[in-house]
Amino acid sequence: MRSNLFLALILSLAVGLPAWAQSSSADQNQPGANAPASERHEHKMPSPDEQLQHMTKTLNLTADQQAKIKPILEERQQKISALMQDNSLNREDRRAKFGEIHSSSSQQIRAILTADQQQKLDQMRAEREARWKEKKGQSAAPEQK
Repeated sequence: MRSNLFLALILSLAVGLPAWAQSSSADQNQPGANAPASERHEHKMPSPDEQLQHMTKTLNLTADQQAKIKPILEERQQKISALMQDNSLNREDRRAKFGEIHSSSSQQIRAILTADQQQKLDQMRAEREARWKEKKGQSAAPEQK
């Protein structure tokens, strides 16, 4: 009876350990997995296709506008990905470069939009910025008990 229990324990370890080790090592290979929680970015940037789909829905883009905007979004994604991999930049320089990339692509996209679409885009960005500032303000406020 005791040997059956021992055999069951050995079998469960033999089956469970490789799966546990694999999931554990996979977690360690994730970008930022070893970084402190304050440095990890949990928010994943939408793909160019997801961004285009959202813009098409909210701004009622034409097929011609979609065809012109998609390469701009793809280029922005490539530049941002390269920027995130560039370890030679400090945080401030990276943030400034990110702003330049975003500003450039936004100007290119605005040039493709109609005046009404530009106004709608400006309104959406203002609302998003207000939500971000509100959220940031809430998280920065000390807890009162």
